[in-house]
Amino acid sequence: MRYRSGVPQQALRDLERAFKNFLTIPQRGFPVFKKKGRKYSFYLEGSIKIFQGNYIQLPRIGVVKTYEILPSVPVKNVTISKKADSWYISFKYNFEQDPTEKVG
Repeated sequence: MRYRSGVPQQALRDLERAFKNFLTIPQRGFPVFKKKGRKYSFYLEGSIKIFQGNYIQLPRIGVVKTYEILPSVPVKNVTISKKADSWYISFKYNFEQDPTEKVG
């Protein structure tokens, strides 16, 4: 099996941020491990593609069908989370807004 490093790298980034906050901000406490079952979510980055409107290709998971029509844009990364026995996906992409004319 080929090992992808996206998820472990994000976990290490989060740990580094927690220790930096602990050392620089006096109100922050020492980072502690979270209890299992409190928050089911993970972060993916890499070759993520949206095709046919409501299908998304995720690394290591494969093709996932969504209920909503997704915009056909290049995706940077996704966060997959479980809440109330349902799985949700959120993704980041670059959005460039077209300037509009001012009407007086």
